[in-house]
Amino acid sequence: SAVAENMPVAEAFSFVCEQYGQYRITYYGEDMYGNRTQKSFSVRVRDEQAPVIQCDFRPPESVAVGEELKLPVFSVKDNLDAEVETALFVVDVHGKFHLIGQGSKYMFTEKGEYRIVLYARDSAMNVAQRDYVIKVV
Repeated sequence: SAVAENMPVAEAFSFVCEQYGQYRITYYGEDMYGNRTQKSFSVRVRDEQAPVIQCDFRPPESVAVGEELKLPVFSVKDNLDAEVETALFVVDVHGKFHLIGQGSKYMFTEKGEYRIVLYARDSAMNVAQRDYVIKVV
């Protein structure tokens, strides 16, 4: 949409980009002989705000080998996107990532330190992550 159309510009002109996206700015000029020219450029306003993970999970300080733990269910809010890509991983003692469904149970099979990773990414590729450490004894 036009911000200022058919308006003579005798000095600097400014405007506020109120939405994310790309703006095309075109200047037209005409001299007193009717010669016309134009110059265009684009300005991209990016979403740089990461999604926010909301989770009330309170992990135990430790669990025993062979014990199952119910993994958290979490929600995500984003400043633009109604739906955000999410994932829940368990990172085992060897550093291997296991993609697990929210609210699923996971059995810890070896002693050591595990991580539960909650992950969210919006359409502008902004990422949020929350980690919980679980000690398996």
